[in-house]
Amino acid sequence: MIFTTLFQLIKLDYKNTYYHPISLVGVVLSTFLGLSIYWYTSLAFAPALNKDLSFYGSNLFSYILIGELTILIPTHLFTQMCTKMKLSIQNGTFESFVLSPQTLPTSILMLGSSGLGKEYVRYFFTLILATLFFSLKLNSIHFIMVLGIQLLVLPAFAGLGFAACSLLLLTGRGESITSYISMILCIFAGVYFPMEVFPTFIQKWSYYLSPFNIFLKVSRDVLYQGASSPILKSGIGILLFWDVILLSFGYILLKKSFQLAQIKGLNRPITA
Repeated sequence: MIFTTLFQLIKLDYKNTYYHPISLVGVVLSTFLGLSIYWYTSLAFAPALNKDLSFYGSNLFSYILIGELTILIPTHLFTQMCTKMKLSIQNGTFESFVLSPQTLPTSILMLGSSGLGKEYVRYFFTLILATLFFSLKLNSIHFIMVLGIQLLVLPAFAGLGFAACSLLLLTGRGESITSYISMILCIFAGVYFPMEVFPTFIQKWSYYLSPFNIFLKVSRDVLYQGASSPILKSGIGILLFWDVILLSFGYILLKKSFQLAQIKGLNRPITA
């Protein structure tokens, strides 16, 4: 029942976005334009930065692209849970999710996951275009391992999404704040530049205090070294720890926030 509903939501969201096959042409063109900007920007800063990134086994173009692709799906889940919940409250469908057989967190998780279909389309279009036209080279086995790590970390980002939804329930706000937090954490996790530019103590503590940092670091290392990565086992252990802590925290916070919202009255989200 749950998987059937989730599949129907993903299918509906996909059709609403790509309502005609020709709409995919727009995705290809916009993706190609974005890749071109990254490519020529990396050439402008080469070879100086490429040399500094040699220990990542990549140049600036590959470094940024891999960072964005790695974090794309988890951050989408994190931010879209709040966005989709806000829309459901505004259009009056939220009550139907509350009354459904599934628990509220499960319903919100399905709402947030409904856009994954179109995100994976963009994900693989980007990979294909980067490989065909911009000399991106990836080891297929290592890439599959990174996809596995990406699935492994989703519970932690779902927990962050639950926390964002709790803020929305209590204050009527949260969507913009969630987007800002996601953007800031991505920047300081090293999506666009290496963590080595920060002081040593920031590098050390951020590795343990943010799931964004450890996720990106392990993914980049595995993509370069595969199963021989020296931080693979410890990194997976830390990610599992984040899964348990953040998912539990977000789940409990959402349940409590909904109970409080029922007592005080549900806040209508403010568009901001």
